[in-house]
Amino acid sequence: MNMITKVTTTEHREKAYSLLYLGANIGLILSPIIAGFLFNSHGILCGSGRYIYHYIKE
Repeated sequence: MNMITKVTTTEHREKAYSLLYLGANIGLILSPIIAGFLFNSHGILCGSGRYIYHYIKE
């Protein structure tokens, strides 16, 4: 967040914060959809680096 204040001017700061929050919200919405698609198509699920589960399709 501090980087936005250093990079943008005062007039464009509100738009920059809005774009940041928009990107975060889109990522929050799309990430489960993309992960589900990858799991169904490739059968691999990796969770936080703790385990790797390989789903064998028959």
